[in-house]
Amino acid sequence: HFSQHMSDNVPRPAARATRARGICKTVLGSSARVCGPNGEERAVAFNPRLSLTAQVQNACSNFGIASNEDEYFVLALGGKGAASAVVTSKAQLQEKVQGAGDEARLHLRRASELAACCVGAAKQAAVGSQARQQALRVLLEAVKTDALLAEEVILQDGIGAALQDAIASNCTAELPLALACELMRRYDKASFWLEDQKDEDFLGPRLFVDLIRVLFVDESENDELAASTHAAPHFCLGILLFLLQELPGAAASTHRAISRENGGLYSALVSLMESLDDADEFQARA
Repeated sequence: HFSQHMSDNVPRPAARATRARGICKTVLGSSARVCGPNGEERAVAFNPRLSLTAQVQNACSNFGIASNEDEYFVLALGGKGAASAVVTSKAQLQEKVQGAGDEARLHLRRASELAACCVGAAKQAAVGSQARQQALRVLLEAVKTDALLAEEVILQDGIGAALQDAIASNCTAELPLALACELMRRYDKASFWLEDQKDEDFLGPRLFVDLIRVLFVDESENDELAASTHAAPHFCLGILLFLLQELPGAAASTHRAISRENGGLYSALVSLMESLDDADEFQARA
C-alpha cells in the first residue's frame, strides 16, 4: 500500500513538463504579437522582471530601432492613426500579454505620432462631449506616468485642449483641470507652449476669475461649485499659480477683472486676506 501511495503521488512525465512550462512562463514572461511603427508584425517576448521602459526598449530592438529622447516609443493598445490608450505600467503589460500568447497584440508607436492622434481626437470632438472626455481621459492616464510622452502632448497643444473644456465648465470639471495641471508640471515645455499663446483669447480674464472663484468662493453659496468635484480646487490652484507667474500682465488684468465682478468676489478675497481662520481653511482645501 505504501509503494502504491508513493506511485500515485509521483508526477507523470507529461505533468512535469506542463508544470515546468508554467514555471518557465512565470519567470520569463509571455510573448505577444507586436506591430511595429512601419506596420511589420513580430512575436516579442516580455520579461516581467524588467522595468516597463526596458521592456519597451527590448521590443524596439526586435524591429532594429531605438527608443530615446530624440525618438521616443511607447506601447499602445491601438495601431497607427488611432487615439488609443497607452500601456502605463508593468502590471498592465503583463495582464495584456500573459495567458493570451500570440493572440495578444500591442502596437509600438512613436510618442509624437500618438500624442498628435490623441490631442487631435480631442480637438475634433465638441467641447464637453463624451468623445472629447474620452480623449482627454486617455491623455491624462498616459501623461501621469510618462514625462517624455507628456512633453509630446504639450507640443501638440494638449494644454490648450484641456483648458478649453475647463473654461466651458467654469473651471469645475475635474478631468480637463487635472490634465492641464499635470501638463503644466512639465515646467520648461509648458513655459515654451505659453509663449506661443499670449494672444489667445481663452487665456483672458474669464479664465482667471473662474479659477479664483473655485478657490475662494464659499461652495455653500454657489450651487455650481457645490455640485462640482472636491478635487477641482487643487488643480485650479496649480494652474493659477503657473499662469500668474508665467503670463506677462496676468496679475494686473486679473485684478481689474475681479474688481468689476458683481458677485462679491473681490470682497471675498479681501475678507480672506484679513481672516487667518479663513485663510487656513482655504489652504486646507487647496
